[in-house]
Amino acid sequence: MLPSNFSGLASNPTQASCCSTSPTISTNISTTLQRAALSERHLEHVSLPRPGWWCGTAEAMFVRHCLPPSCRHSGSGYRDDQCFPVLVCGVLRWEPRRLSSRATSGRRIMTHLDTLCVELTARCPLQCTHCSVGAGPERREFLALATFADCLAQSPGLAEIFLSGGEPFEHPNFLEFVSLSKRSARSVVVYSSGTRIERGQLAPLPWEQIAAAAGAGVERIDVSLYGSSAIHHDAVTQTHGSFEHTVETLRRLRLAGVPFGIHYVPVADRGAGMLSVTNLARVLGASRFHVLSVAPQGRARRLPNLLPQPSFYDDVRELWSGVSGLRVVLSSRMRREAGITEGTARDSMRAAMLDSAGFLYPDEGRRQAEFRSSRSLASGAPLAELLSELTAN
Repeated sequence: MLPSNFSGLASNPTQASCCSTSPTISTNISTTLQRAALSERHLEHVSLPRPGWWCGTAEAMFVRHCLPPSCRHSGSGYRDDQCFPVLVCGVLRWEPRRLSSRATSGRRIMTHLDTLCVELTARCPLQCTHCSVGAGPERREFLALATFADCLAQSPGLAEIFLSGGEPFEHPNFLEFVSLSKRSARSVVVYSSGTRIERGQLAPLPWEQIAAAAGAGVERIDVSLYGSSAIHHDAVTQTHGSFEHTVETLRRLRLAGVPFGIHYVPVADRGAGMLSVTNLARVLGASRFHVLSVAPQGRARRLPNLLPQPSFYDDVRELWSGVSGLRVVLSSRMRREAGITEGTARDSMRAAMLDSAGFLYPDEGRRQAEFRSSRSLASGAPLAELLSELTAN
């Protein structure tokens, strides 16, 4: 059975094309699928959660085979693997791939980095329903320290490095990553779940690791908190007891004098409890409250509804007005979704993410395969060459 948003394909040439020839795509998606020798069952796994969201998941890659022939012609300027479907106002249309700056006009070619987000590992004690990495306790991918050092050697003058995961504290060389980061960037921040696996059991971050991280140069630790109670938080992490251990970690951070922020994503009750999480963050001693959008990637592709409830954006705008007493940070996507036009200093910074295999992605959160660099730094590819494939927002 086709999803409701696949009632038809665009018949308007300006909506349906991805190249100058403006071809008309079939008005019936079933016909298009038949031409590509595909069945309607493929659509069960296509992630087009709402208008304007890019459909670039591995499950959706099959759709590119339905491209009109003119989009595959070399003279059009785009190869078929440089075009992807996007749902705009209920209409499926083809747009140029955003990975390659050579295939994208009107966007800044990335020649250097201001901000680097580093995925140290895919291992994590938790298995959050929206995790873009699909992290979990069974994962064993770890970024090589040498690959990271090579990246830093080729990107002088970084303003910020964010050490992320998975759970970055699970990396056996975590402190070495912190030390290298501190020598290369003005600011080093860690993104954490606030949990560890200790002797096979879930546990808060150990006191000694918190102290060692601060001593090695970590400026702040941002901890994910998805609800103000175990019922909501544990439902998102899919790990019983995670709320209790995360709150204990926050208590330890406060007592150790380590600045920390809270990362919130509107997954539990579609964001209905955000203000209560904000209140808990203030009580626990957080200095910042970050509100991030759910990205349609990783496990989030399985979520039945990625849209927050309508009143959520009213709460976001209320937070942005400064009533919480915390420094509120909204991702650029969240600001757009909430209708907030005010920019921030970070909007002009050029950011990339380095994953645990050494591949680069533009910005901090676009971890879809179609945005990934063609080669890994671990293969010896020069950073400048890989950056030239990315485009900056």
